[in-house]
Amino acid sequence: YRLAEVLEATGRAEAAYAELSKIPANAELTERERLYIDGARVTFTVGRDRAKSIAVYKTLFDKYPYEMEAGQHLAEAYWNDFQDEAAIDIFRKLAEVHSYDAAAWMALGERLLEIGQLEDAAEAISRYDAKAPGDPYAAALLGNLAQLQGRVAESITHYEKSLELKSDFEIASIGLARSRYLQGEVISAESILTRVLSNEEGSPRYRIDAAFDLAGIYRGQGRFDAASDSMQRVEDMIRDEELREPMMLSTLGRNALDSGNSVPAREFITKAIEQSKQSLATPTRYLFAQGVMHFRLGSIAGMRTTAKEIRRLATEPNAADQTEEKAATYLDGLAALAEGDSTTAVSLIERAMAMDGYEYAIYAEGLARARFAAGDLDRARELAEQAISTRDPGDLRLDLEYDRAKSELLLAEILLALDRDSE
Repeated sequence: YRLAEVLEATGRAEAAYAELSKIPANAELTERERLYIDGARVTFTVGRDRAKSIAVYKTLFDKYPYEMEAGQHLAEAYWNDFQDEAAIDIFRKLAEVHSYDAAAWMALGERLLEIGQLEDAAEAISRYDAKAPGDPYAAALLGNLAQLQGRVAESITHYEKSLELKSDFEIASIGLARSRYLQGEVISAESILTRVLSNEEGSPRYRIDAAFDLAGIYRGQGRFDAASDSMQRVEDMIRDEELREPMMLSTLGRNALDSGNSVPAREFITKAIEQSKQSLATPTRYLFAQGVMHFRLGSIAGMRTTAKEIRRLATEPNAADQTEEKAATYLDGLAALAEGDSTTAVSLIERAMAMDGYEYAIYAEGLARARFAAGDLDRARELAEQAISTRDPGDLRLDLEYDRAKSELLLAEILLALDRDSE
């Protein structure tokens, strides 16, 4: 069971579930041990059932309310089901009950970072650091906090301290690479990420992280073959992990499309959609990639059909998170732009940008194109500049570096048009 946990945590999903399956169904176990194993069976990436995971761990925690591991598993089950508030509530209670334990503050701090509650995260991480002096992960979390707060130079200091404590610490290495990139030290960032990617003794999870970061950077430079190579170097690990296989396929598809190879682009993106429907991934991202591909290839009918497919994924049309409607409306706007109806395109893309939810592209770049087509050069320039410069330190979205590069080219076109108008 413990070996299976380690394999799962390091991204070896198939191996983890296989190890767990070695435990006989009739093994002589206590009720407590059986609940832990039953919980793992429905929580691991292979075989995950979010509702059953919550039910099993709730039973376990109800029976053993002072057992921190049981509480953490229940909190993670809620987290995997996107019930962030329920998860954080349990993490907080565990930190209160087990205030003497550094691990309780660590778990609370890292989750608060992920949902952007930075003040509370700072307090929790500070408690963790105080209770675990010399812990490289505490230093790395302080680096993550500083990076999220936009204090990039300070984040580098924390990451370097973490690496002094543990020279091959992948979390700190990746954090350092991202901060270097934010400071414009692209070569240094690439070098660090390449070391993580190339470390054959390293954790698959972090080697995959490094591969995706490198792919994003390379795409922004127009180095599509290099971006695909970084993916292919960890392809087997990604397939074993399962979670990010659709994202890898989509990245390979976009690289093919941006290299002018539409046939493999279609194949990769179609496979990404198929894989996402069979895994824990969200199909919306990959349908959106298909819609953008149709835009690039001039298939207006394909764009509209894809937008309809995305809308069908919205389980709660009036929910606060309007990601699907936002993505579909944006694609409708691009379709109008492709038809030459810039007025409708502007209206639709502005509506998409006003909605709450995740953005699968830099929507400001699409709006800048629509404004440019409509002849509104000043507003188009503002939007292109926004698309280039706007970046959340907490979510670098290196997958959007190509959009930022396209925005720079668009800005050059807009400035040229403004110069012609002034003459």
